[in-house]
Amino acid sequence: MYYTTGQAAKLLGVPRETVQAWVKSGKVPHIRWGNRRLVDHESLQLLERIVQGKRQAESIAN
Repeated sequence: MYYTTGQAAKLLGVPRETVQAWVKSGKVPHIRWGNRRLVDHESLQLLERIVQGKRQAESIAN
């Protein structure tokens, strides 16, 4: 299954522009379909773990 950057952002709870930046920088594997960049399910799960870890670290620091 593939997700648009907007769908991925919504699921991750981050701005769409953040996911777009990760994709454009090459940090997140993706495929292009027309003008869209799509993130696969496995990559989305990895991003979810990264975002959750960052949020946990921020909550501990505060």
